[in-house]
Amino acid sequence: MPLSFTVRRATHFLRSYGGTDQVFFPNRQAIIRLVGAVLAEQNDEWAEGRRYLSLDILTKSRLTPQPTQQEDTPLQLSA
Repeated sequence: MPLSFTVRRATHFLRSYGGTDQVFFPNRQAIIRLVGAVLAEQNDEWAEGRRYLSLDILTKSRLTPQPTQQEDTPLQLSA
């Protein structure tokens, strides 16, 4: 969701509510925490969408038993 759409929607809500004299946040720190949480969530969603291998595939690959490595014994050459 683009930021401009979010701002327009919030502005429309405030205008239709009857004014901006209502207090939605108790202080500036509350606004900063909310905006930070929203931005962190958007970043996580963006990163998940851009990931080459999804977390499901990575989890399944870790659960699949890996074959054990055999000791390399030198082959004897016959003359």
